[in-house]
Amino acid sequence: MSVPPPARPSTFKGIQMYIDPNACTDCDACRPVCPVTAIYDKSDVPAKWVSYIDKNEEYFKQDKPF
Repeated sequence: MSVPPPARPSTFKGIQMYIDPNACTDCDACRPVCPVTAIYDKSDVPAKWVSYIDKNEEYFKQDKPF
């Protein structure tokens, strides 16, 4: 028997994760594994999180060093 690893939310506390809207295929594979249940269909995003839609899209418009 093995002991499961610590919960991921504590590992990524305070980090904003992004989904590339151009690479997303709407397969929903990310939704059930999101440790903080923060992934929604665009039409289902709660009102308090709607501003993050633009924040996510703007992130991928930036020049990135990778």
